[in-house]
Amino acid sequence: MTSKGHATHRAGVLAGLIAFFAASLGSACLPTAASAQEDDKVKAKQAFQQGVAQYQAAHYEDALASFQEAYRLKPHPLVRVNIANCYDRLDRPVEAILHFELFLESKEGSPDQRSEVKNALKDLHKRAGKLSLNLSPDGARVAIDDGDERRAPIAEAVLLKAGKHKVVVKLDGYETATRDIDVKGDSLTELSLRLSRATAPVATATDAPIPTLSIEGATEEPAADEKVEPDEDEKPDTQAAPAEASEPTPEDASAHNRIPMSVWIAGGTSVALAAAGTITGLLALRARDDFNANLAARFDDRLTVPQQAIAWQNATTASDRAHALAITTDVLFGAAVVGAVVTTYLLLSRDKQQSPTALAPSVHPHGGALVLSGSF
Repeated sequence: MTSKGHATHRAGVLAGLIAFFAASLGSACLPTAASAQEDDKVKAKQAFQQGVAQYQAAHYEDALASFQEAYRLKPHPLVRVNIANCYDRLDRPVEAILHFELFLESKEGSPDQRSEVKNALKDLHKRAGKLSLNLSPDGARVAIDDGDERRAPIAEAVLLKAGKHKVVVKLDGYETATRDIDVKGDSLTELSLRLSRATAPVATATDAPIPTLSIEGATEEPAADEKVEPDEDEKPDTQAAPAEASEPTPEDASAHNRIPMSVWIAGGTSVALAAAGTITGLLALRARDDFNANLAARFDDRLTVPQQAIAWQNATTASDRAHALAITTDVLFGAAVVGAVVTTYLLLSRDKQQSPTALAPSVHPHGGALVLSGSF
């Protein structure tokens, strides 16, 4: 809040300006030929006088609303000084600075009044500072104190009330970063931040049991110290006939005719990319509509200057969002087309691929042990 000396000084500013404002609005409210304009002038004068009474009673929120209504009905640069004084009393120096500067740009007011406003601006700048944001990569979204988002790159420094502020920077595919910034009055604070890519979880393969081969009819081997003489009719032949390869079953033929997994993966990926592109395309159209609506509000004289400023910020954000979504849509649909081509190629070429050669095993004695062999 303002100090006692500062409040006394600002009270002098207001006392010198209120009388001039009232006289200006009173002269502006002379009868004219247009009854609608006459009604607006009368209502503007009533709202202004009500705001003066509320300000003098220290009801600054109510006074601000009354002065904003008076400006909406009958815009006059001098009313901005009253609006700025209300913001000053409400400890909102950023908004007060905005309205004082707009008043000075209008060239209205006497030299003494303009000098008083310049002195008031010097006091207000001690209670506000600027934050310069150097963010990477471009397209990162930043929100200050959970307010409206801005999109990098941000060329101009942001004017903020002196004190602590929370800055949140995020972008799809990157880790969200949060910083607490202490902005000093009448100074420039810089924040440089580069987002780190998000780390995807790594899948770990589970150990699979090793299959074992069991030979039907095999007997246990004798102990090392045990000597066994085989019978004459049990002695193995010097050569064993190779096992005949079995004919392919209908189930094997069906498995051969199934669509390969690579085709399913490529086709499914193409469909998913096309669906994602459709969604981002619809979001881009919605962002474009938001841009048009906020752009129209920016030049709507029925809105207050802070509302117009917010509308302009929203329009800029919506424009950036629409541009990014449009690029994303083009990339997704391009990838979907590539996936469709790959899917078609895999589907047409699957019949040309060689089917895996069946294992033809044979069992024969070798060095007193059974050996399983075959050709691939």
